[in-house]
Amino acid sequence: MKLLRFLQGGEYRSVVAYLLQKTEEYEGFVILATNLILNIDDAFKGRMNYTIEFPFPDEQLRERLWRGMFPPQTPLGDDLDFAFLGRQFSMSGGNIKNAALAAAFLAASEGSAVIMRHLIQSVAREWQKLGKLPSVADFKQYYAWALPQTSNTVNSSADALESETS
Repeated sequence: MKLLRFLQGGEYRSVVAYLLQKTEEYEGFVILATNLILNIDDAFKGRMNYTIEFPFPDEQLRERLWRGMFPPQTPLGDDLDFAFLGRQFSMSGGNIKNAALAAAFLAASEGSAVIMRHLIQSVAREWQKLGKLPSVADFKQYYAWALPQTSNTVNSSADALESETS
């Protein structure tokens, strides 16, 4: 129903009624997935025969998810602290997957193994997508890596420019 948020009163009800009609006309299975059950219209909830709740992963499960995200052939650095990631960041399995994949892309773009800096930068990005700002309380000793990296790019560009003009 997130897509319908922009609709007003009567428009919203018309679209919901149309979707309900099409759902009822359909003779197969309809599977809906959400992590925001409160956003599902009550009319839809009333027509659901079965619901399955997948609980949010706890600290131990998050650590296991982090450890299991990388295939065996993925080069991993020695500094990875999966226990820290599981403990500090209350994220869904999907967010963990997104961060791990982003970290792998960062590592590949640098031609290196996945290291803690890649994971922290990727977690910071996922955190922002969740509407949270990276904080020292969350990122602790890794906070500097959670900050936007534009200042390093600017400094590198300035250094390159300075060396070219010398």
